Amino acid sequence: MTPLLNHIQVFKFSCPASSNDDHEPILPFFFRTVERLLPPYQIIFDFSAAHQVSEAELDDLIAIGLVFIDLNGRVIMSGACEQIQHHLQNQGVSRFIPQIADLQTAISMFE
Repeated sequence: MTPLLNHIQVFKFSCPASSNDDHEPILPFFFRTVERLLPPYQIIFDFSAAHQVSEAELDDLIAIGLVFIDLNGRVIMSGACEQIQHHLQNQGVSRFIPQIADLQTAISMFE
């Protein structure tokens, strides 16, 4: 592992096991987590285990990602299903937040 990998923050998203399970909303999670992040911000949102994400959650992630980009960070989304890819393209953020097929390739983008 190279020293740079220590600075890559990977956030993995998954679908809840059933619709009755409560899962934590994205914004409160990031409000608690962001204090631990240190520059340079190198963030990967990994969706390989998430087959669907609400548009509101995606919009929250886009906003979070753009904040880190404004702070001279880099944000990549990996493993996004077609629904997520389509939403990102419709929002016009694909040029700011690249979409990479898998997590290992996304990690290599920071090396």
